[in-house]
Amino acid sequence: MKLMVINLISILLTHSSSGSRTQCGAGEECIYKDWMPWQPCTGSCGQETQIRQRVFCCPGSLMNISVALRTLDLCTKTCKTPKHYLTEGKHCHRCSNNGFYNRTAKACVCRKRNKGQCCQGEFSGVYRNIPSMIPT
Repeated sequence: MKLMVINLISILLTHSSSGSRTQCGAGEECIYKDWMPWQPCTGSCGQETQIRQRVFCCPGSLMNISVALRTLDLCTKTCKTPKHYLTEGKHCHRCSNNGFYNRTAKACVCRKRNKGQCCQGEFSGVYRNIPSMIPT
């Protein structure tokens, strides 16, 4: 997670005239840009996470300082702006083999031929029709 913030800081300290979500345009100093969309879930079964990022536009007066010395701390201090997170993460759920995540049960619901916490395994048993226990 730390590498993501470091990589993002190199983006947020560059200026362009585009004024997009990932670049700072003229007049956009000392502001946090909108959050970018959540990235896809990554990780192994049951341990998936996803992140999203945003940019802080550093003041142009700091552009003469070496990139290695420009940090979010320096930018927010110069701007007299509170330091907020640039990267946000959350746990997510991804079910394999066309299974779906049931939020109420907090578990993957697998198709008939799959099994496992994330529906990653195949059922190798024999399916039988089991008579109903409900009296008629």
